Amino acid sequence: MLGDLQRIEAALARLARLASLPAPRGVPTQRQLALLRTVDTGLRVTVGEVAQRLSLHPSRASRLVQGALRRGLVRRYASQGDGRRVELGLTPRGRKLSRSAAALQQRGVVGALRSFHPPERRQLGLLLTRLAVALETAKGPPTAAAPPGS
Repeated sequence: MLGDLQRIEAALARLARLASLPAPRGVPTQRQLALLRTVDTGLRVTVGEVAQRLSLHPSRASRLVQGALRRGLVRRYASQGDGRRVELGLTPRGRKLSRSAAALQQRGVVGALRSFHPPERRQLGLLLTRLAVALETAKGPPTAAAPPGS
């Protein structure tokens, strides 16, 4: 079990590094693209909802949104139902970037998965989803692994 856990953690760390590599100037980061996809739902969302959907601390989500506002990718709107509520929507430029970047990302993943057989792709999708759900629903802070034999 410990060897499996180490391999899984190493693979997840490699994937996280790949996802967080600095983007070339003018190209959005993975986190910025995730923000755009979150806002590009057809419904306006709040910064708090962005934080929740991206599993970010609210202050980090706020900084991410501020950057997108400065770049003209996102706009703020007063809520129609509650004037105190500020909602986010994409600008035309943000929508275009969101859609084109999503297509590029998807092509990259499709290319990487070409060597997988269809049952392997299906199993990978199911297992990654199951892992994400388990991590999201875990109660309390992560605990240190108990030493072997304890």
